[in-house]
Amino acid sequence: QWQDVGSYLDREVTASGRTVRDFLETPPTERRRLSSSLPDNSCTLTGGLELHDDIHFRGRFGSLRATDRFDAWVRHLLLCAKGNNCRTVFLGKGKKNSKKANLYEPATLSSDIAQTRLNTLLTLYLRGLRQPLMLVPKASWAYVKAKEIGKRLEKANEAWLGTFNFPAYDGVLDTAFRFCWGTGPLDGWVTERFAAIDADAAIDTDAAIDTDDAIDTDAAIATLAADDVNLAAFDEVAWLVFDPLRKDK
Repeated sequence: QWQDVGSYLDREVTASGRTVRDFLETPPTERRRLSSSLPDNSCTLTGGLELHDDIHFRGRFGSLRATDRFDAWVRHLLLCAKGNNCRTVFLGKGKKNSKKANLYEPATLSSDIAQTRLNTLLTLYLRGLRQPLMLVPKASWAYVKAKEIGKRLEKANEAWLGTFNFPAYDGVLDTAFRFCWGTGPLDGWVTERFAAIDADAAIDTDAAIDTDDAIDTDAAIATLAADDVNLAAFDEVAWLVFDPLRKDK
């Protein structure tokens, strides 16, 4: 185990000329406190980000989780929205017995696109404060990244319910998730446990979603206030949150 730790620390971060150890042991060259608000100022995201020259580095000695990708993505959006042309890199240990590390590095975005995507996430955050949001990071990520459309639900259910070798600590075994959504498979998610806040704002759920279009995104979020909490809502939130994180974008 200690040899694995040493191996991880000595991994070189792509195109940086530095190792993980260098980033962890060297003080940042700059600390920035940035914030971003929705147009109506109903929600503001503020965070302190450390930079090593032009790189914002994050890492963990473990496999790269959906929540790790999302953490790096939000930080990267905040940097890009404020016009900072910086790299955001999240490096995981990689799979067991593999010499290849897990690396996530989102592409640099224009400030307009980054701000639009931040607005989408902040709007979803506000929705989640008013009613449970059907976002289960591990299952949602598995659903979106499945290469075959017909396999999406199967992959998501594996992440939600777990398998013999991989218990669902980030799924059905999580107390909060289990309280909200029960213990059944995703395709069985139909409940009226939580009353909708804005049911009259619902639109056609078959409408196409363009995560770069603020109007379409707002309309799609409105559909989440439908009377039922169901698989369609899970699908909508999964795509809005995790689709931009896919490497094939």
